[in-house]
Amino acid sequence: RDADEQQRFLQQMESEIDRLADLVERVLEYGRAGQGKTASREVVTDPGELVEDVVEQFRDQLPTEAPLTVETAQHFHPVVLDQEAVKGVVMNLLTNAQKYSPEGSPIEVTVGEESRQLYIRVRDHGSGIRRRELRRIFRPFQRGPHNSRIPGFGLGLAYCKQVATAHRGQIRVWSRVGAGSAFTLEIPLSPGQTTEQGNGEEPAGS
Repeated sequence: RDADEQQRFLQQMESEIDRLADLVERVLEYGRAGQGKTASREVVTDPGELVEDVVEQFRDQLPTEAPLTVETAQHFHPVVLDQEAVKGVVMNLLTNAQKYSPEGSPIEVTVGEESRQLYIRVRDHGSGIRRRELRRIFRPFQRGPHNSRIPGFGLGLAYCKQVATAHRGQIRVWSRVGAGSAFTLEIPLSPGQTTEQGNGEEPAGS
């Protein structure tokens, strides 16, 4: 309707296009490598520090200060990770938590070990996801019908699944409409093949 509004929309479009291009490149890279079997892995002795770095980067991008907390274990076993890929998962989960939650709603990040697995959990208190939608949210270009007004492409969670599979792990989701969602990336400390799961059980500590 006016020049300022046009400029604002153009900037938003440019930002979304850049984000889509980066996300598509990541998805294609993992697809070309055969379910993400890349050589860019190394031993990480403190996954908590890795996640904290991503959280601080995300915090700097927020338009206003929001209640964003991180809780990590005191000690970790070494784990072999594609660090950039795992950082991408954490950033994507944080972005989703912020997009699908009311402004000022808390986001909680937890990093620890359980049952010989490293887990990274991002918990929000937003709109939640309907049970019938939980299974398909990890498919490319799948978005819930009630999310049509929120910017997105339906690729982020597909990428998260690819990264989990590449690490012989899984990504779980707990969600309840009106109560929020919790996404948990689990990576085994020793080899083991699993798949992503969605269920109605709230994760411990949520």
